Amino acid sequence: MMQVLNRQHEQLRAGVNYHLLGAMRRIEERDRQRFAQPPNEEIPNT
Repeated sequence: MMQVLNRQHEQLRAGVNYHLLGAMRRIEERDRQRFAQPPNEEIPNT
């Protein structure tokens, strides 16, 4: 019984880690696209 619960917990934890990695990867891609723009487009020099 405990072995089944441990196996389910490991699968759940692995799924959560995979989901977090995917979310972090999407955020990194978004930030990379944002920072890839030249700064003079976002901040006009006055």
